[in-house]
Parts: sequence; structure tokens; C-alpha cells
Amino acid sequence: MEKAQVIHVQVDKMPELKTVDTYYKNLQSLVGGHMEVIFINPKIVMYHHGEGKIIGLPPNFNFVVDDSRGVRVADVIVGDVFFATHDSEGEMISLTERMIEEIMSRFMDRLHFLG
Repeated sequence: MEKAQVIHVQVDKMPELKTVDTYYKNLQSLVGGHMEVIFINPKIVMYHHGEGKIIGLPPNFNFVVDDSRGVRVADVIVGDVFFATHDSEGEMISLTERMIEEIMSRFMDRLHFLG
């Protein structure tokens, strides 16, 4: 089984670097169920529970991003999430030190992430 370093952000906890098995069911357990992805940039993605708001998961952090038109968009991310990267074939691989620094620097504080 392949392993990768990801940043896991659980509700009410600080972001944590973890080495995880990349088996799909294991990754689902990090978000508590159905996974959906938000692209932070072409290399970094954030996985979250795709039905988190519908099923009432607790808020995790505020997410602010400028869309493709330059319009600032804000949303509340609910439930646990993790940040990861992939190789050219779409297989999850470990985040690089530079990616880890970039993700951590985007947390203005525990409750605000600037996408």
C-alpha cells in the first residue's frame, strides 16, 4: 500500500502533517465519508466531505479565494479536511516541503484560510 504525507485539519485542532495510506477508504476516513476536492492551485488540492453541510458537520474554518474572474469568494468549510498533491498520473504523493510551507502560510490563523 502506498503512503503519502498530507496536512490533516480536524475541526477545532491545528493543522497536522500526517503520513497516511493512500487507500481510498482510508482517505475517506480522514474526512468522515464522501470526498470532494477543491483545487487550491494546479498542484495542491483540499479534500472535504462533499455532503458535510447537508448532514450538519461542524464548521472548521473560513475559506477565502479569488475566482477566475478576480471576484473574492468566501465560504465556510465544514468537517475535517486534508490537503494533498498528485503526480502526473493522478496518484496521490507526498506534499513537498515547499507545498507544506505554502499551505501553512495560507492559514491567517486557525479559523481563516486564504485560498
